[in-house]
Amino acid sequence: IMKTLKFPFLLSIVLLISSCSKSSLFQSQGVISGTITGISGDGQKLDESFSYDQFTTYANSSNFFRNSDKIYFTVGRFSLSNEQSNIQLSFSRTSSGQILSPQIRLLYSKQLDGSKELNYSINTPANIIVTSFDETTGKLAGTYNATIEKSNNSVKNISTLDGKFDVVVRESIK
Repeated sequence: IMKTLKFPFLLSIVLLISSCSKSSLFQSQGVISGTITGISGDGQKLDESFSYDQFTTYANSSNFFRNSDKIYFTVGRFSLSNEQSNIQLSFSRTSSGQILSPQIRLLYSKQLDGSKELNYSINTPANIIVTSFDETTGKLAGTYNATIEKSNNSVKNISTLDGKFDVVVRESIK
C-alpha cells in the first residue's frame, strides 16, 4: 500500500509547491527607502540609495502587537530582484508616542563593475520617528537615521543611513 501511495503523495507535493508563485508568497504594501553614505572598505565613496517594497506573507516580517501600554513593531522589506538586500526596523512605542529600543538591521548588496560586489550590513540602534500610525488600517509612516561607527558596519568606516518608511503592518494577536 505504501508503494502505491508514495507517487500520488509526491505528485501532490510537487503540484502544491509549483502552484505557489512568488506573488502568493510575497506582497507589496508600502516601501522602506533610504540612502547609505560614507566610505567603503576599499576607500570608494558610498552614496547608495535603495527602495524595498516586498515582504513575506508567511513570516512575521511586517507586524505589530500590543503589550500593556506599548505597541511593538517589526517592519521588514526586501528587494524582489535581489532578495539578499533587505531592511528591518524594530521598535516599541508607548501610548504617549515615545519610541523605545529602536533598531535597524540592513543588508545591502550590489554588483559593481567587473568582479566586485558591495556588501554593506549593519545591526545598530537608530533614531526612528513615527509621523503617523493608524491602528485600524495598520498604515505606519515615519523616518529613520543612524550614524554607524566603523566597528558596527561591514565596510569598517563611519557611515550614515537615512530614510523613510510608509508601510502597512498587520496586528499580530497573541
